[in-house]
Amino acid sequence: MRKSIFILIGIILLISNASAISWSGYDWTLKSGIKGPGSNYWNPNNAYVDSDGKLHLEINYTDGHWNCVELDSVKNFKYGKYTWIVSSQSLNLDKNVVLGLFTYTDDNHEIDIESGQWGDSSSDHLHFTCQPDQTVTFLSPTSSYVNATDVTYTFDWQPTYIHYTATASDGKTIANWYCTDTKNIPKMKAKAMINLWLQHGVPPSNGKPVEVIISSFHASPGKHKIPHRPVIFAFLIESLN
Repeated sequence: MRKSIFILIGIILLISNASAISWSGYDWTLKSGIKGPGSNYWNPNNAYVDSDGKLHLEINYTDGHWNCVELDSVKNFKYGKYTWIVSSQSLNLDKNVVLGLFTYTDDNHEIDIESGQWGDSSSDHLHFTCQPDQTVTFLSPTSSYVNATDVTYTFDWQPTYIHYTATASDGKTIANWYCTDTKNIPKMKAKAMINLWLQHGVPPSNGKPVEVIISSFHASPGKHKIPHRPVIFAFLIESLN
């Protein structure tokens, strides 16, 4: 009996000390310590929810180093549609900063939407990836959408395809891609994750802190058949922007 009481107390203490946050109807844990990606410092205090229910993510300089932030869902997900609405500007971050909206099991089972320039200000700003080796890029530095706010990012994860989109606040499509390589499409449950981090741990090029504000996240589970799509136009959207 006494042993059971000690175990219960230990569990309660572990839970009370865990870095966690509730947001957009889901529970999330927060990364801490020095870890990848980028061998960064991760600070749970760099995420908070404001009075309007919006999630604020920050990169800042404290305690002698730059700190990043990551949220991992407590719940596991699988097939379905995943939607993030980012209210702040998210497509023209500092060249050393990456915003990730994704599901993750391991490095070979990962579905990513990433905004970042990977240290090269001349590169495309938006990346859709199905790990380990399927990636397409959109949004050149001269795109009319590069400073857009209230962008909706989605991917519909199904057994035979993943449909990625980025949509402007006026309803126009910024980027659109179907991944139909079933060899790469994950078949196992995953965490939904959000992170804001520094490529290779390199500080922002302007030396200033970074903030991204996300209005909401929603996961709609379910399997669907691949819809009809005009494939010939799927990769021409960027050239029109």
